[in-house]
Parts: sequence; C-alpha cells; structure tokens
Amino acid sequence: MICAAIDDSIRAIGSDEFVAVRYCGANHRGPVVRCETWTAVKHHILVKNTINMNFEDQIKQALERGAKKHQLAHAEQRAAELSQDELRRRHSDYRLGLSEYIEHNLKQIPQVIPGFKYETVYGSRGWGGAISRDDLQRGGPAYSRLEITIPPLSEFNLLVMVGRGTIKNRELFSWNHFAELAKVDLEAFKKLVDSWIIQYVEAFSAAR
Repeated sequence: MICAAIDDSIRAIGSDEFVAVRYCGANHRGPVVRCETWTAVKHHILVKNTINMNFEDQIKQALERGAKKHQLAHAEQRAAELSQDELRRRHSDYRLGLSEYIEHNLKQIPQVIPGFKYETVYGSRGWGGAISRDDLQRGGPAYSRLEITIPPLSEFNLLVMVGRGTIKNRELFSWNHFAELAKVDLEAFKKLVDSWIIQYVEAFSAAR
C-alpha cells in the first residue's frame, strides 16, 4: 500500500489525500509533531505539504472543531423548533377554518328539523360543533346527537377530523379522517363534513 511506505501513522483523509503524523521532539511548549499532507497525482506520485504543530496548537484546533460542531447542532435544533412552530400554526389555521365551517352547516339542521339544538364543542375533545335532541318514545326517552370535531394536534403532526352520530340511543356512525399537515386538502375535509351531515340526516329521517 502506498501509505505504508511513507509512515506507519499515515491515514487517508480523502479519495486522493493522506495525512501522516510524526513526532519531532519537544520544546518549552510541549511535544512537537509534524503533520504531512500528501496528495496523490498520476502514477501514484505523492506531493507533500508539511506543517509543524505543537501540542498546544492541536488543542486549540480541537476546541475550534468542537465549537463548530456545537454551533451546527444548535442551528439544526433551532431549525427543527421553527418547523414545529410552523406545524402548530398550520394546524391552528386549519382547525379554525374547519370548526367555523362545521358550525355553519350544523346550525342549518335545526332550521330544517325542529327539535335539534346546536352547541359549540371545544377543549380536550377538540373544536367543532354538535346538534342533539331528546324525544319521547315507547320505553322511555330517545337521545339523538351528531358531533363533528377537530382534535388537538398530536405528536404525529396530523390534521384529524372525527364524527359521531347517535340516533334514538344507538350510535350508528363513527367517522375518522386525517391527513399530514403538509398535505392537507381543506376542500376535501369540507366535502366530508357535508357528506357526514347528509348521511346522518337521511338515517335520522328513516328512523322516525
């Protein structure tokens, strides 16, 4: 191997470069080493570039390299934090837009089917709305409810929409739709809101 012919401590630092470290004695500042950088050219000829460094210089260079690594790691961490902030902002914007759309559409049901009451949903269950009613039937009261919400942001960074529909004490519908925050199609979510409400209204009408 070409490297072995030069020095036992030589090692490659690139495809065409090698470095050899030689001990050259000591002075009042400590041991002195000689770092030789060799560059391979045609026919395996090595061109030498020699730099004398004492141990104190090596320590300083090591400190500089460590500081640069720390700065790079801090910059990467900061970039990740900014990315997470952006994801939270997007989720908040989508949640606001969809919860307003849910409220607007659900509020139309009591106007068409008297007896339903609208309520705003917020908090740990999510943000959105619901309509509900109590009816009397043989055997006791009959409870009906449709709820559509946007749950809080989770560690998976998804926009999630959940729907549940109960008709006369029976839960007949349980919907769940989600998308990555970077790939959200807001119109697709709104179409699902419409579809879930229509399905519920049709089922409620059939059960009357």
